[in-house]
This record gives sequence, C-alpha cells and structure tokens, in this order.
Amino acid sequence: MESSSIIKGHISFSLHGVDVHDKTKLKQSVKRNKLLDKIANIP
Repeated sequence: MESSSIIKGHISFSLHGVDVHDKTKLKQSVKRNKLLDKIANIP
C-alpha cells in the first residue's frame, strides 16, 4: 500500500489506503480495541 490514513472517531477509527495508482485498497472502520491488530496485518 502506497499511502494510508487514520481518522480518529470517538469509538472507532476509519482506515483508508490507496496504491500507487490512487485506487482504494483499504476502506474500513475499526473499533479502538482492534486497531493495532488490523494495522499489524495490513500488507
């Protein structure tokens, strides 16, 4: 994944990632307690 961002919410985080061609590869909402596991498993 070329670029990614994390937007903080009250209970969850919105994850968004794009490749080198600006195509969305990751768009997901993750609860706070699952955030580190999700980030650790992003290819």
